[in-house]
Amino acid sequence: MNIDNEKVRALFNSAVEHHPPDEWDRFLDETCGGDDALRERVRLLLNAHQIDDSFLTKTGEAEHSTKTLDEFITEDSSTQIGPYRLLEKLGEGGMGVVYRAEQKEPVKRRVALKIIKPGMDSRQVIARFEAERQALAMMDHPNIARVLDAGATDSGRPYFVMELVNGSPITEYCDEKKLSLRERLELFLPVCRAIQHAHQKGIIHRDLKPSNILVARYDGRPVPKVIDFGVARAANQNLTEKTLFTEFGQIVGTLDYMSPEQAERNQLDIDTRSDVYSLGVVLYELLVGEVPFDRQRLRSAAWDEMLRIIREEEPPRPSIRLSSSGTAPSIAANRSLEPTKLGTLVRGELDWIVMKALEKDRSRRFETANQFAEDIEHYLSDEPVEACPPSAGYRLSKFVRRNKSKLVATGLGMAACMILMGGIGWSVRDRAARERRRAEDLAATNARITLSVEAELEEAARMEAEHNWSGAIAATERAQAILLSVDGEPMRALDQKVDHSRRVLKLIEDFEEARMESANVKEDFNDYEGADQAYYHALEEFGIERIEKISLKQATDQIAASDAASMQIAASLHDWVQRRRSIGRSTDDPLSVHLLRIADVIDPDPTRIRLRGLMAKAKSTRGNAFKELAYSFVISETAPATLAILGTGLYEDDSAEAQEAFLRESLDAHPDDFWLAFSLARAVAERNTASLEEAIAHYRVALALRPNSSLVRNAIGVMYAKRQRWEIAIDAYRKAHQCNPNDIYPASNLSGCLLRESPAQDIEESMRLALYVAERWPTLSMAWETLADASWEAERWKEYLRASDALRANSEIESLWPDYLKRARANYGLGDREAAFKEYALAAYGGSFGGPREELEKLLGVSPEDRQRISLEAYADPPPANATANYWKFRGGMHIKLGNLEDAVSALTKSIETGHAAGQLESRAHAYSLAGRHEEAVADANRAVEFSPENAWSHLRRAEVFVQIRQFDEALEDVSFAIGKTSGHPWGWKLLVRICNQTNDWSNFETIVNRQLESGQTAWLNCAKVLRAGGHGNHYRKLCQSLVERSRDIKVPADAANVVLSLVIIPDALEEWSEAQPLLDVFLNSNLEFRRPLAAMFYMRAGEHQLANQLLQKAMQSSDVTSFDHLILALARCKQGKPAEAKKLIQQADAFNVDHPKVANHPAQATLRAEVALAIEAASQ
Repeated sequence: MNIDNEKVRALFNSAVEHHPPDEWDRFLDETCGGDDALRERVRLLLNAHQIDDSFLTKTGEAEHSTKTLDEFITEDSSTQIGPYRLLEKLGEGGMGVVYRAEQKEPVKRRVALKIIKPGMDSRQVIARFEAERQALAMMDHPNIARVLDAGATDSGRPYFVMELVNGSPITEYCDEKKLSLRERLELFLPVCRAIQHAHQKGIIHRDLKPSNILVARYDGRPVPKVIDFGVARAANQNLTEKTLFTEFGQIVGTLDYMSPEQAERNQLDIDTRSDVYSLGVVLYELLVGEVPFDRQRLRSAAWDEMLRIIREEEPPRPSIRLSSSGTAPSIAANRSLEPTKLGTLVRGELDWIVMKALEKDRSRRFETANQFAEDIEHYLSDEPVEACPPSAGYRLSKFVRRNKSKLVATGLGMAACMILMGGIGWSVRDRAARERRRAEDLAATNARITLSVEAELEEAARMEAEHNWSGAIAATERAQAILLSVDGEPMRALDQKVDHSRRVLKLIEDFEEARMESANVKEDFNDYEGADQAYYHALEEFGIERIEKISLKQATDQIAASDAASMQIAASLHDWVQRRRSIGRSTDDPLSVHLLRIADVIDPDPTRIRLRGLMAKAKSTRGNAFKELAYSFVISETAPATLAILGTGLYEDDSAEAQEAFLRESLDAHPDDFWLAFSLARAVAERNTASLEEAIAHYRVALALRPNSSLVRNAIGVMYAKRQRWEIAIDAYRKAHQCNPNDIYPASNLSGCLLRESPAQDIEESMRLALYVAERWPTLSMAWETLADASWEAERWKEYLRASDALRANSEIESLWPDYLKRARANYGLGDREAAFKEYALAAYGGSFGGPREELEKLLGVSPEDRQRISLEAYADPPPANATANYWKFRGGMHIKLGNLEDAVSALTKSIETGHAAGQLESRAHAYSLAGRHEEAVADANRAVEFSPENAWSHLRRAEVFVQIRQFDEALEDVSFAIGKTSGHPWGWKLLVRICNQTNDWSNFETIVNRQLESGQTAWLNCAKVLRAGGHGNHYRKLCQSLVERSRDIKVPADAANVVLSLVIIPDALEEWSEAQPLLDVFLNSNLEFRRPLAAMFYMRAGEHQLANQLLQKAMQSSDVTSFDHLILALARCKQGKPAEAKKLIQQADAFNVDHPKVANHPAQATLRAEVALAIEAASQ
């Protein structure tokens, strides 16, 4: 590969001259633009430069030393240079190091001492160092740091001593003090005067930037000081006796503040106006908080492209840059203004002043820094500025504003108004001349306005290219505002063009919101119906009421846009079709077909048309088409929109590994595409073997592209929540909610997370957020569930009943038993005893609820023996007039429990008729099966699976029916599918063990287990419990050994804990417990709940009783001790022959569980209690 040696030399020189060694890597990352060969070549040169032979051969010690360069140059607080003792390093540049130093004789003072680096004593560097010293010595200005002394060390290294400026860069100071625009301009004026002084001494600074303009307070007022003339040069090229040598082709200056002429290869023709340009950049940043050219764009460009941008491209005016900034509110706050007010103040004269300083043609800039300062003073004094050719009317308006009171006092106010109205017309003496002048003025005005509008449209196009839709919309709205000031036919076409651009951009922004809504996550829930409605709403806002009712030509004519915009709209239309598929609409339905045709017309790229058509086909007919296509493209030459469709296709075809590899390569080729970055992050996050850190790292790449994306921040929160890192998850959700309060997903997730992690402190916020989401999206059951949980915890009974009513209306309560009991308690809390009793009666004989039911019975004065009678009476005919599908489903379940199977079938039939759903069909299939009506049972079970083919529970219910009629092959197929969906649930494992027992064939069990192990899933607790409870000890031990062998690389604490929990169910699960020790290490130092008792249990199983005791004793002293700690310690006391102490510990565990029902209901609790009871019995004998 050919490498441009001139570019290598330019980068090398820039690194050495302007960056300390510890910044070289960052500098190369920013400037090499991904060119690894170029970066490696420059880095090799820098390494060689850092250990310079000319330096290492100066002494005999150095010649034979193995020390690095840093070990030779370690000035510290003990170093004395002349009369100066060094105190601390302040900074480091390419050729010198600056220290804070102390002088004691002949005067006591703190100073800044700059000393040349060892090994930097080339003729060129020493010339520059001496030039800086002499340049500073020649100048005497209160706003330039003074040179106090100069000399050389004993080894000949030159140094000079300067005034110590204890200040901040001018931009930082202004923001910290929240200075107004006027205060900033007043602070900037002496900087211009200081640079003018330097120019008069024949010195050009060439590296003016905020870090070289420090503001310190002297006598209570801020004073700016210009420092660091390290790359200055003489205007007459004769600064010292030695020529200040600038190698041809070397770029001197800092990119963001560099003038166009400094970006030329040959810098010999630079004059004082280069500093004027840099001052303009500093003023630009002081006004609007940003430099003229986007820093990220500049840094990501290749070296030559960076220089071309600086030389050729026109930067946006400060007011335009401000209006498109995503941080305008904070920028305005730092200037003690409202965002709109700041834009108004900057627009106009300050725009003119700054842009005159930033002219590419230096002959059009201010001639001197003084002239620059004078125009700012004109602005501050409300005098006409010279930065634009002002009209007579403009000059006169300034005169009136300056002398308004005098004019009014002398009766000249009216005269002034007349003068203003007359304007230039005074000079026109006849009608023909006036008409001619009027026509000329109108043409000139239209031309000027057209130029302004086109400039805004160019800005919109630039924003559009960066996918900054809000910035692009703002630019078109500014263009419309300009056009409002004009009347007449000539501008009508332009006005229509601008309006169409704005509407299309708004459509794209709204489509993007809908696309993000479809990609957003509420824990593991996606609301595709909400996305479908969002797409409809976006088109309605655009002006298309029902897109399915207009023709293809009408639709494409209305949406006509630029190529880039059309590609974006087509991508959204395609996403809409995919979302419709997710809610049960086929790609053959008329709307989906219409949408795809529109996409194909407005984005006629043949490849994307083919891909969209392929996506519309059924998976079974596509074969490996997406895999084959993925490897047929040159990714670097393919549009990101095409690659995104391919990535989606690979995902839908269950080619997760291929999808991830493809997206990685695509993102490498197109690192600035948000959707590729987000898709890769999600693909990594969904991979079972991915670590939290890996997934988060990829999401942060997407976040860097769209820092205000609530979608990405919400996804990061979900990742942390899945790993039980609640505090970080809450922070991520909160930031996502702040980014976009209208995005209900982060709000809903934050509400649930607050309730789960700290209900006592955050219950009110959790309820507020849940109510906010539920009211905005009343069909989202999860929001009502969160509100129900929060209000239950807070004993806010009225709010609980409201949430419960909403859930019942949505028919989302799978089993109403807990809801009936809670509603009974809520009504009792509100003083309605009758309603409480009715709710209790409907659940009295159902379920197994322990504490909640017993508490209600005490409150209501009901005996447990009366439960059956009360329930039968409650379900006696006639049913309530508003009986719901769930009411009939529950009634049918009651009859099943009582053995009244025909009544059960009757009730469940009414439930199906009232509200057809898979759950009712499953229950009736169960009733049919118990009644021996197997054919009808299979029919209902089949209908339930057809109704919800991805639902694991429907498959398990059908498997139960198949087992009862001994169709084991069909049952095994359903169980295998269900376990693949919900490997952690015991029902599937129980059915599998039952099938293996009845067929006396365990090979199927081993096949399914191995398949699940290979998939990377680790939810084995229930599988292990089922095996042990069924007396299948050998299979249990075999499973445990497989788990250990296959889990060696687990890094996620929650996954490691799940495996260990499976291992400790019985004492002899493993022969060598030391093999599982790495799993223990993964979660023991995490913040997982139950980590200590689980670790103690592990040590007990491993025979390490002393370690277990130590861990438990420590746990018992902490504030967050749980019933698990008590139970495991009780088990340890039994091992020590102390059953009495064990019994007391069980009582303490029971007391804890009364107030902590979630802990009491944990699956491992019952198993452990049973083992402790047996151990007490054995120890007592």
